[in-house]
This record gives sequence, C-alpha cells and structure tokens, in this order.
Amino acid sequence: MASLSKKIKVGLLIAVPVVLIGAGVWFFANGYVKVGSPASIANQSEGKCGSLIGRYNEAYGVDNRDASADIIKESAAAAAKIEGNESDPNCVFIRYTAAYTTRNVAESNRLAGIIKELSENGKYITGRFANPQGVNTIVESAKFLEQNNPESSETPTNQGNG
Repeated sequence: MASLSKKIKVGLLIAVPVVLIGAGVWFFANGYVKVGSPASIANQSEGKCGSLIGRYNEAYGVDNRDASADIIKESAAAAAKIEGNESDPNCVFIRYTAAYTTRNVAESNRLAGIIKELSENGKYITGRFANPQGVNTIVESAKFLEQNNPESSETPTNQGNG
C-alpha cells in the first residue's frame, strides 16, 4: 500500500504543475492575462478617445464650476468629432457626462443606452477617469435626470457618427 500512495503523490507532484502551466498558457493565449506595465495595459483599452481623458479629468481639478463645465463640453465636442466614436465606450462616456451636466435628457438617455450596450458586448469604460461610474449608475442617473427634468428633453446637439 505504501507504494501506491507514493505513486499518487509523485503523480500529483507532476500533474498539478502541468495543469497549472497549461491553464496559464490558455489564459494568456485567450487574452485573460496581459503582460506589461500597468500603464501600458490600461492604455490598450482606451480606444479612440484615450487621448482626451487627461483633458477631461482636468475638469475635476478646477474649483470654478463654469470652467469645469467648459472643459467637459470641450472634451465632449472633441469626442463627437472622432469617427466611430459611438463604438468606443470612453468617447460615449465623455459625451454622456456633458449631456448629463447640461441636463440634456434625450441625449443622456441615448448615450447611457449605448454605454450599456457596449458593456454587454465586452467594451468597458477605462478606470482612468477622475469620476468613474459603473454602467448601472450611468443608466440610473439618466433615468433620474429624466424624472426630474421632463420638460428639458432637448434635441441632441452632438450626434455621433457611430
């Protein structure tokens, strides 16, 4: 009996590392594990509007509310000009924030819906934003805006070219 137990131990000592290595290779090959510095990994998911995030974030370091709103509007206008911006969750988030802060109900709801759809398809907002929000928070905030400002359902002014 001692030899059988010894064979099992040796078999496990060989099998466990082989399975773990195989699983690691599979995860790496399928994109679940990324190699690189945290900054380089984060930049991979910033898409078309990654270059606008720094400027957008400046709005949250400004003490003047009007100046902050202007930075957000400027960032949203730049995002709206990028071809295919509605396929990029970061572009849509920048535009959503501008629509929400200006109480543009129709555009906020439309953009919140796009963000939700993109996330359901595996496209997520980067964590580099100064005001990170989850998809459910964005959708619920748009609904809240609509419930509290029903008369301000403006026609969207910055149509994307999704």
